Amino acid sequence: MSTVIELRQKRAGLIKEAREILTKADKEKRELTSAENGRYEAIMASAEALQQRYEKMEREDVLRGLEDDLDQPLGTPIAQRMDPNDHGSYETRQSSEGEVRLLKPTDCLSDIVSRETPGGIPVDELDLGRMVKGIVSRDWTGADAEKRAMSEGNATAGGYTVPDALATRVIDYARAKSVCFRAGAQTIPMDTSTLSVAVNTADPAVSWKAENAQATATDFTFGRRTLTAKTMYLLIKCSQELWDDTDILGGYVQDTVSTLMANELDRTILRGQQNGNAIEPVGIRGWTFESGASIVTTELGSGDGTTSFGFDDLHDWVYDVEVNNSVGADQMSLVAHPRTRYRFNVLKDGNGQYIMPTVPIKGLKWFNTTQVPINLTVGNSTDCSEIYLGDFSQVWVGVRNNIVLDISNEVGDTYRDNQVWIRAAARYDVTLAHPNHLHVLTGVR
Repeated sequence: MSTVIELRQKRAGLIKEAREILTKADKEKRELTSAENGRYEAIMASAEALQQRYEKMEREDVLRGLEDDLDQPLGTPIAQRMDPNDHGSYETRQSSEGEVRLLKPTDCLSDIVSRETPGGIPVDELDLGRMVKGIVSRDWTGADAEKRAMSEGNATAGGYTVPDALATRVIDYARAKSVCFRAGAQTIPMDTSTLSVAVNTADPAVSWKAENAQATATDFTFGRRTLTAKTMYLLIKCSQELWDDTDILGGYVQDTVSTLMANELDRTILRGQQNGNAIEPVGIRGWTFESGASIVTTELGSGDGTTSFGFDDLHDWVYDVEVNNSVGADQMSLVAHPRTRYRFNVLKDGNGQYIMPTVPIKGLKWFNTTQVPINLTVGNSTDCSEIYLGDFSQVWVGVRNNIVLDISNEVGDTYRDNQVWIRAAARYDVTLAHPNHLHVLTGVR
């Protein structure tokens, strides 16, 4: 396994490569081409992933020191809070059989799946972009490690399957780009297609008693959340000539696959099954409690939505979450369409001066995504949107570990048509640990 220093050096090399792309375009006094931009984005995503890895390793070094000081065994609960004031952070340890591991947005799924690759080549030496380009173009220049890995039995009928240890990075790239994960949604790796997770739905009561009086016992109340992996897939077709004529298309594919998966994850986490597609996970908008009640939803306006809202309303919405769940604004995230953020940005007072948010809501983390629509119908209005507000650490996304990434120029009609097909398939599900920590506002115009 690479050391922190080695990971830092690799990141420095990627940053240098990214700068060279920008410098070349600057010297030629032009914008980046689409291929250069794709490669640049892929490099920066890889650099960010490396930074997350070595920062995680540094944090784990600190945690090991704490464990030694406390003489605390590694068998303690997997989702144990390290800081009682940090409601969204959990320590992640090496899980034992039967334990459920909860990953924060900064944790990498690729760090806990098998890191074995064909031929025993260290996964840190492999680059998905170089591997894809080598498979398709058969030009392995500068990709000796990738060529050795692919020569050790990864060929399938009509194509190649990228090793799991490398393909799983695509999920990490998608999580890094996903608005909902950046807002705090957490990941549960699934070793099987179905996983049940216990959640605490009611705490024991604390009371007082007189001397020698009988104490009254109260119990924890637990509920069950069941994750059932559902398949998300992506099929990309392009010409063999394009691969032969473009040097950086491999990195572009990696970036494109992760970006498209991130966008679809955001849509599903927020609004899954709102389009009537029952084979996808149920999102926040359609969530129902065990009792059958729906998630807390507030419709703005008087039946047709409204454009009349401001920071006073935002204070009210935050208060509604705080008063019910003891979650402060600094622990909340707000996810909405960019149009909604624009509405707040241009708010002015009677003197034409822009209105700034006050201290209580300055800690609120705001995230924009076009996966929240702006063409919803409320009453007679067809230009409505939604706001998702609350503690997103209560959103748990189950991820089946074995993402499949196949590349072929032989299946179907690809050989005849001189094409390349790339298939990515991953399996996810969504559940809410405590749905009442989230609030949906509709009729936002």
